[in-house]
Amino acid sequence: MQRAEVTVRKREERGKGPAGRLRRQGWVPAVVYGHGSPAEALAVEKRGLQHFLDTGQHILDRRREGDGEVTRALVREIQVQPVTQEVLHVDFVEISEHERVELTARLVFRGEPAGVKEGGVFNVVLHEIAIVCPADFAVDEFRIDVSGLELGQALRVHEVPLPENVEAVTDGGQVVATVRLPKGEVAEEEAEAAVEA
Repeated sequence: MQRAEVTVRKREERGKGPAGRLRRQGWVPAVVYGHGSPAEALAVEKRGLQHFLDTGQHILDRRREGDGEVTRALVREIQVQPVTQEVLHVDFVEISEHERVELTARLVFRGEPAGVKEGGVFNVVLHEIAIVCPADFAVDEFRIDVSGLELGQALRVHEVPLPENVEAVTDGGQVVATVRLPKGEVAEEEAEAAVEA
């Protein structure tokens, strides 16, 4: 996957007024926290940042305006204006290429579960899981084939196929998805069982 790149520049002024001026000029205030170095105030080019956020990636390359120095960073927090959804501020953590990072990855389900063909309902419980992986192998989603999921079965986190260098942080016993009978049919079956007993 191609790593997104955004342009950054050092931010001299801080506070509400300077931050508003930056945003009007097409930049977003940001802070980068480094490996043992003090936090650095930056401004990120808004268009490039928005493109990066639209890709759903977690890690990007920051190219410093002027000298062109490129460093890798993980997005730690994004502050968004609740009504307009405009990005107000971003916190980055500088990372090295081989460092292991913790991320959340979306779960994308493929195929029709066998249990659905028998009248069951496919129910997604988890839409994403927390993982730890090398920074240079960061993934945004896992595609899971659920066509083998039978009626009454549940798929758990430990059953999600992960690449060799990726491990789940989310509890392995947690249910990801199930195939069950519709609620009305479950109630009917329970009533029939009670009558028979």
